Amino acid sequence: MNVKEIKKPEIKETFLYGNIVSWKFRDTITPIRKTFAYRFKLTFVNGMEYSMQKGGYHTKSEALKAKEFTIAELHAQKFIPFEYTVKEFFDFWLYYHMIDVENISYNTFYSYRNIIYNYILKIWDPDKKISTIERNDINEVLDSIKLKSPLQLSYTVLRTAFSYASSHQITYINPAITAIRMKKKAERKAYNQAIRSGTVKFEGKQSPVLSIPQISRLLLTCKNTKYEMYMPLLLSLTTGLRISEVIAIKFSDIDWWKGELCVRRQLGRSLSNAGIGEERLCTQELRTKSVSGNRNIPLGNFVIEELIVARHKYESMQKMNPGFQDLDFVCFKENGVPYHRGSFNKTFKALLSECNLPDMRWHDLRHTYATVLKENDISLKAISAFMGHNDTSITEEVYINSPEDPIYDCEKDMTAFMMDILPQKEVTLDICICPKDLLELSLQ
Repeated sequence: MNVKEIKKPEIKETFLYGNIVSWKFRDTITPIRKTFAYRFKLTFVNGMEYSMQKGGYHTKSEALKAKEFTIAELHAQKFIPFEYTVKEFFDFWLYYHMIDVENISYNTFYSYRNIIYNYILKIWDPDKKISTIERNDINEVLDSIKLKSPLQLSYTVLRTAFSYASSHQITYINPAITAIRMKKKAERKAYNQAIRSGTVKFEGKQSPVLSIPQISRLLLTCKNTKYEMYMPLLLSLTTGLRISEVIAIKFSDIDWWKGELCVRRQLGRSLSNAGIGEERLCTQELRTKSVSGNRNIPLGNFVIEELIVARHKYESMQKMNPGFQDLDFVCFKENGVPYHRGSFNKTFKALLSECNLPDMRWHDLRHTYATVLKENDISLKAISAFMGHNDTSITEEVYINSPEDPIYDCEKDMTAFMMDILPQKEVTLDICICPKDLLELSLQ
């Protein structure tokens, strides 16, 4: 396993001061060599005090007006105390804020780093002041990215980075918001014009979506021929979780009485490279992708029954295998350790081929989940919440591959829907379940 140490670049100490919390101006204007200046002291969040002087004004009146303008900027939290270059800012934002504060994952870090160093800093002069970046500069970067995937990621990096900069008095505004909105609008307009002119043919969303009969066939075949992948596949199809979230589910996350799954973590590789000794470099417990990633998802009765079977299997393996690690994961190997996000890639491709289904990524199961829910009249707001999105537009634009239909608030129908897509008649449980079993599990 490649374990690469991340070396943080040196940054200016002033980045760590935080926002300005108070200020004090000298009452009088100071004459300096036939010009005038005003002096003041700033106090920052971390307690640091910093003395500043603004000068070069030809008259005392001019200096007084400038002083009043600075006071107004301070009250509006628009005063920029320190100037940074583009490279200085992005180095701090990525290596210090995103790692130390946002605690991003290993994969996210390198994805963001790729956008910054291979796209943004290739277009902008690294020594250009970050406070001088305008909408046209953002447009220049976006227009230089021709591939869809890095373009979408650049939206996230630019929007998030400049949001931080504008809220921490590093830039005056967030120029990325308008630039990204206009870029998307221009793309939609050009695409619609091309369709009307016949230059391109409308093909809808590109992500494959399975029908309910195909889902049933996929689950049945998986249970019969590739059982080790059955539980991850079942949970992905019936909850819409990301694979990193599926493999992180523990039995303790299940509310057996309510029939709900509590999502509070994902498994992946952190930037600390922890877990090497336990051979869990890529299965470290991380927080969810975002705050909205913490969510409760309803489970169908059949899914609950299968989870009970999985729990009995877990306890049996624990008794039979002396080296079994009691980590409580629902999706576990023979020794109790969890799978990593790439564990099922080859097996999943083989299963699709066996079922004569179109080639797709595991992540495309989220598209299937969202689309089927939408077609079964589940509200867009509920679907977005189930998928861990903080904006329904992401759910609708990226994940739902179906025409517009009337939407009703049918969140309570989730269980009935999942009972419909799951092949109950063809599947028999490996053991008999009685109320006592459920009671024992719920008390653990």
